[in-house]
Order: sequence, then structure tokens, then C-alpha cells
Amino acid sequence: SPRWSKVIRWVNAMPQYDVGHVSRVAEIESSLTDALPCIQIAGASYSGVGIPQCVRSGRRAIERLHAQFDSPNTPTKRV
Repeated sequence: SPRWSKVIRWVNAMPQYDVGHVSRVAEIESSLTDALPCIQIAGASYSGVGIPQCVRSGRRAIERLHAQFDSPNTPTKRV
């Protein structure tokens, strides 16, 4: 255990996720894939706060949807 600690808040800095954020997001994505595969998550709340990370997460979400709906196992009825 640390003997002391100090928290410094940088005003107007890039936000940072809490410890365990990556694991929680992975769990959410896994749950959605199983229960509601037509719903994808993307954006600064999940995969990075910078513009490139937001764009990348949006593109990945679209790629997952395309892969799902272009699959030969996709039912013809879409909700």
C-alpha cells in the first residue's frame, strides 16, 4: 500500500476513464452481441476521448453491423 498519495486535477485537460473501464466496456459489448446484436456502442464514452478514437469506434461499430447483416445466417426479418 502507498504511504501517501496526491491527486492533481488538470482543468481543461482530456478526461480519463476510471480504473476497470476497458473491462466494463468489453463486458457491455459482449452482452450486447449475445442479447441485442443489432445494437452497437461507439464514441468518447467507450473507446477513447480523442477525435481519431471516436471515428475509429464508429467505423468499427458500422463494420460489425455490416458483418452481421451481410451474413448468410442473418434472418430476413429485421427489427
